[in-house]
Amino acid sequence: MSCAWCASLKIKNKVYEMFLIGYQFRVLSPIFTIHWGLQARRSRPLWREKQNEKNRKHFETFKRELFARYRTDPLHLLRRPPQRKA
Repeated sequence: MSCAWCASLKIKNKVYEMFLIGYQFRVLSPIFTIHWGLQARRSRPLWREKQNEKNRKHFETFKRELFARYRTDPLHLLRRPPQRKA
């Protein structure tokens, strides 16, 4: 995990936490919503998918911690998606 990635994650966490306590945000320009680095899952290297899986597990913990602290889940992030039938 790189230091730049850690800093980016901390910023995202703080922004979501600010949203939970009532801050409102406005996007100034659509240029901020574009990300050229998006990839199809099948074109990602194996290490990237492993990293994403690890990040998903961290995010699950993060969501529970914020819910415990603020007792609110406005984006319904704690709602589990339906299980796929095998």
